[in-house]
Amino acid sequence: MINIGGELGQIGNERTRTVLESFAGSRYLPIRLGAMSAIRRIRSPESASVLIQRLDDIDENVRYLAVITLAEIFQKYGEYAPGMGLFDKNPGKYVELWKDWYRKQ
Repeated sequence: MINIGGELGQIGNERTRTVLESFAGSRYLPIRLGAMSAIRRIRSPESASVLIQRLDDIDENVRYLAVITLAEIFQKYGEYAPGMGLFDKNPGKYVELWKDWYRKQ
């Protein structure tokens, strides 16, 4: 399972985006992490709704990948793009910041 997740993370082809987005909701953490890494590589604004959904993921790493991927896609830095250390101190702050941004779009 871990190998599959790692391989998924290497995909960077826009044509696979919708499949990867569905994998981002997998019940298996390695699959979710791999899919999120691939979505980050693709950087498509069309993935925004899936990334917003992943802000509520049970796994903090998936939530962080959603935050940082949104920041990279929409080129919003500063408070919108915390390092992992800052995110770990107050993940709810960054999750809510992005959810609020998305609601206003």
